[in-house]
Amino acid sequence: MIPKVVRLEALEILRVNLWTSRYVCEDRVIEEVVIPTLGQVYNDPDAEVRRRALGFIIEVARQLESAKFDSLLGILASAMALPGDNDAQLLAASGVVSLFSSAFDHLPPARVVRMYDLLVTTVEAHGSRAVRHIALSCLLCLCEACAIDGRLQWKEEQRIRKSRFLFTSRRAAHINSNNIQVTAARVPVAHAFRALLTLVSAEPDAELFRMAVKGIKTMLENRTILEDVDVSEVSAKIVASIDYGAFGRAAIADEVDRMFGVPRCQQMPANVHSSVCRDQKNREEHDAVGRLISQTNVELVHSIYAKRRHDNNNKSEMTLGTSVRAAMVLLAKTRYLGMGIELLQLLVSYESELHDHTLQELTRCLVGAMELRLAVAEKDLLMGHPTAHGSALSLSASVSTPDMLYRHDGQSLSLISLTLSRLTHLSDSLPVYYRASRLPLLTVAFFMRFRGLWVNQR
Repeated sequence: MIPKVVRLEALEILRVNLWTSRYVCEDRVIEEVVIPTLGQVYNDPDAEVRRRALGFIIEVARQLESAKFDSLLGILASAMALPGDNDAQLLAASGVVSLFSSAFDHLPPARVVRMYDLLVTTVEAHGSRAVRHIALSCLLCLCEACAIDGRLQWKEEQRIRKSRFLFTSRRAAHINSNNIQVTAARVPVAHAFRALLTLVSAEPDAELFRMAVKGIKTMLENRTILEDVDVSEVSAKIVASIDYGAFGRAAIADEVDRMFGVPRCQQMPANVHSSVCRDQKNREEHDAVGRLISQTNVELVHSIYAKRRHDNNNKSEMTLGTSVRAAMVLLAKTRYLGMGIELLQLLVSYESELHDHTLQELTRCLVGAMELRLAVAEKDLLMGHPTAHGSALSLSASVSTPDMLYRHDGQSLSLISLTLSRLTHLSDSLPVYYRASRLPLLTVAFFMRFRGLWVNQR
């Protein structure tokens, strides 16, 4: 094999040759030298060669207005599709996001549309969590469109960029193209929305699940970006996901592990990990002197693990490790159900665009989900009581069971006001015409659902 130093020097010579021939014969150099030579550089055994070669391809695609852009992008797409975990995947994914950002407001728009579709496909089907995170982070910046003309917007923190050539609907693209179709293009928003819906049902990473829910919520709130999306189909998929318990189910295990602080510690660099360990030791010493104040979920779980409590019924000690795990699973399910309810509430505001059967199913699911949410409150999971050393939190094992989500007892009655407040909040967030027409149906359905419970309790 040719030594690494020689290959890196050859890559540098190729770079100098290409920039020297710029505006003269750059397309020929790219077609006859760059693409054949670096077409499979992502398989090079040396990490430094892979990094510099892929960086060179990204810069060529960015800086040169070459007709071979699609071929260069194809190399990056092939690098992203490599099996297993490979640094070339991350380099290529970051490169595609960088190219997308650079070309977002430039011609030709077809290049941006192809990169958009590539990122959506990556989010939907890529096996690497890190690669999906890179692609999904980019898509979250593209969840809104201008309400006036339907142009796609790139929103990052407080900065908003509006594309001159990308539109979110066929109607907007046709109106703004001025009969010159090459200057306007429609991005496949429906494909992106379908990818996000796939994540909320199948994504095993808790952070990516929350990002997907955030993206769906942003799109539903924006409305303009969904002009070409069948909202009835979207509603049916979300309702089915919640009805069958698939909403966030794949991410619950990771969510619980994050509550216990498992994944982050395992993925931290050595210096960061040592710092966290020192901080954890300081906290343990802090707890030992009787100043136990749990401010986060991780601290709370560690405090429950570290302490044992006396059982008032049989005066015997009991270990709470198993109960803690079950309670954390229940807490994660309850939080995810709350996210699903927020999406259902937003979908209700699309009344005029929903089919009658879809609207009925949506109303039924929303009322049923609120009823389910009533059976569990975080105060029922983690109950505080005073101790000799101050305010410590402990677990109430008598009420924290995995079946709590599905029981309906007298405690649920005390939480009915929670659902009523949600209905009131929903009323305030909907248009006036909707409040006068459909919202009473939700309230009536809610009380019909609990009528039997009221009679039994009385």
